[in-house]
Amino acid sequence: MKALLTFVLVASLAVAAGLAIEGVDGYVVFVVPPWRAQLSLTLFASLVVATVLVLYALLRLGSSLIALPRSLRNRREAWRLRRATHTLSQLVRAHVLGDVARVHRLADRLSRYPDLSEAGAALATVTALDRGDESRAENWLARLQRWPDVRAVLEAEFGARCARPERLHAAMERLAELRGLPEATALRLRLEAAKREERWQEVLESARRLRALEAMDASETAALIRQAHLDDASSRLSLGVDLAAWWKRLPKEERYDPAFLVSLARLALDRGQGMKLRPILENALSKCWLPELVRLYPYCVEPGARQEALVRLEEWRSAHPEEPAVLEALVELCLELQLWGKAQDYLTQLRRVGADPAVLERFGSRLRAGTADRDGATLSAPRGVLE
Repeated sequence: MKALLTFVLVASLAVAAGLAIEGVDGYVVFVVPPWRAQLSLTLFASLVVATVLVLYALLRLGSSLIALPRSLRNRREAWRLRRATHTLSQLVRAHVLGDVARVHRLADRLSRYPDLSEAGAALATVTALDRGDESRAENWLARLQRWPDVRAVLEAEFGARCARPERLHAAMERLAELRGLPEATALRLRLEAAKREERWQEVLESARRLRALEAMDASETAALIRQAHLDDASSRLSLGVDLAAWWKRLPKEERYDPAFLVSLARLALDRGQGMKLRPILENALSKCWLPELVRLYPYCVEPGARQEALVRLEEWRSAHPEEPAVLEALVELCLELQLWGKAQDYLTQLRRVGADPAVLERFGSRLRAGTADRDGATLSAPRGVLE
């Protein structure tokens, strides 16, 4: 449609110009003594227009010839860029699919393109680190010259994964000097370095900050925080320090972490200091019900407080009448107190709620052994008196 309108407009102008020139009878005279030239005005106007058109065409042709080398260079660079971009996309695909050999082959090919060679070297380094290929990782790291921040991050990863503490410390020092590095990246690397060197207080601080930034998986963060607290608790148990005050100072979401509480109780029991956990377990169970903690509770009660603990367990049974963990704890405590009748009643209830057969067998064996000892002592008493 546009071409048609243009043609109609040009044809109209041509017809109008023809009609205008038809009525013109003037002429143009050029005098250069002793010569003289006379042209009609129509011919002169036609020659002027033709001259302008020829000059325009010559100028366009000249400018095109002058720009031809640059145009060819741009076309060649565009073609090279398309090939490099295609190679980079294939490299990323191979990295995601885990095709290690193809990753290194494409990264080698990408090294011919200076603008994208660093990207290829970085991806090849990550692939080598993921596969634990130390020599290839070091080789690709040496090619990262124009991305100092990426190289420092990958150097730190290399030091952490390949157990090279000197490389790790050097990379962390360089990272501290770099500006513009994302905080989460620096924190993650610092956490890796601290975890490898078992500096759990630094691990705890870094994990908390990463959790606040939502830059780390929640379960992974919780596991690291839990491990840091357990290491701290282990040190305090070794020094004989009270754990209850320390536990109350922890943030609420960390203090009542179920996995942390169970691990803490097992740690104290393994160290033979389960009595220090009793106030922590009672406080925790008043806030959140954890059957595994209830099962461990009898082993954290000192002998002189077993009767008091029995009362507390019976209160918990009233609140959770069908909970096997409470009944197991009651049977255990009654066996320790040699309350054979109560132990038999709770064991019967435990059978009724469908407890683990192995647990029932273990308690049954202990109960039979305890009642047999009691009956033996009762029968032997008269013979002692008669003697």
